[in-house]
Amino acid sequence: MKQNQCPKCYSELEVRETSPCYVCGCWLGAEDLQKAIAKDNFAVYGLENGAEVTLCKTCHLEEVISNLGGLLDELGIRKEEAEAGVRFLDHAEACITKDKYCTECAQRLSLLKVVASAAKS
Repeated sequence: MKQNQCPKCYSELEVRETSPCYVCGCWLGAEDLQKAIAKDNFAVYGLENGAEVTLCKTCHLEEVISNLGGLLDELGIRKEEAEAGVRFLDHAEACITKDKYCTECAQRLSLLKVVASAAKS
């Protein structure tokens, strides 16, 4: 079954072109998306519950290392546990893909699914 509603707020999802980053990948316009892909700075990180999340270097720094965003809170990971809770697995392919995006939550479906799986564990 295709997911047409946000699993968090149940708003309708829209399809967008995206970079691999689960946090900022859907926020970029076409020109900025091409620039982000050209930088090729994406990595896959594993979470303690077995889920994986792809982040660009900037989002990894802001969301995990410095904890300026709310990603760790949403994943139920304390700042002190960030290094063990979000482990580097591999580099991610820099390519443009499509994903669904919730304009109300300002998050892409890939991230919403990871957050939902973290809440269950």
